[in-house]
Amino acid sequence: FVGFKVLPSQGLADVASFDKELGNFLVFDGSPRLTVPMFSALSAATIFSIELWFKSSTATSDGMIMNVFNGAGTTESKFSLSWNGDKFRWVVYGGSNSGYDASQDLFTTNTFSTDTWLHVVATYSYDSEMKIYVNGVLEGEEGDPDHGVSTNSSTQIRWSDRSDGYAVDTQIGETRIYTDAVLTQAQVVQNYLAKKNDYPNGFNGTISGAVFGTNGSSPNEKYFDFSGATSDLITIPDNDNFDMASNSTMEVWLTAPSGTAFTPA
Repeated sequence: FVGFKVLPSQGLADVASFDKELGNFLVFDGSPRLTVPMFSALSAATIFSIELWFKSSTATSDGMIMNVFNGAGTTESKFSLSWNGDKFRWVVYGGSNSGYDASQDLFTTNTFSTDTWLHVVATYSYDSEMKIYVNGVLEGEEGDPDHGVSTNSSTQIRWSDRSDGYAVDTQIGETRIYTDAVLTQAQVVQNYLAKKNDYPNGFNGTISGAVFGTNGSSPNEKYFDFSGATSDLITIPDNDNFDMASNSTMEVWLTAPSGTAFTPA
């Protein structure tokens, strides 16, 4: 497990800002980076998974999110997770040719937006499976990743760029590295749901008149109280997500004072 807030010896204050109050993440603006020394369990692993939360403001071809890379034709490279336009690319290096092979170069099926918190898990098991999940959903897989993987790399684990560039503006949250373990889809979904509230993709509204309240006998009951006046409202800036142009569902919990009639809009 890599918990950014417990790595002061890596000089975090010099390379990126850390914001604990807003979701536990580091902010990279294209030039700062985070590097962590390789450890033996990952270096030797032929079965492993990586898991992380991130939100990028830019998405470019091979914009690096996380990697162990020191040249595609060397035994020092192990993997890279990057943007590829508006998709994600998961590459595992190594094996008999000591580098890149198309059988271990995987892209997501769907496209994804910037400025959105995403949960990505990428797995590898030699000659067995290679998969990438986004927000708990399987987005791509290679059925026979038989090129192999480097087992003697001493290259640093790196976030936000690669040794030869490809920096990307991004916020990177909780990151986990699993050696000798391929996460199942059930485990991926479990981890995604467990941390989803820590990395919200909500929309901030402007409150006018409405009063936020709680129920003392039901501490989980939280609500806004509207008096009925036209000045009591909450407004949210226009966003394409609210266009309801295709199959959509809106869910609201509400109640009205006894004897008050109202018609939902």
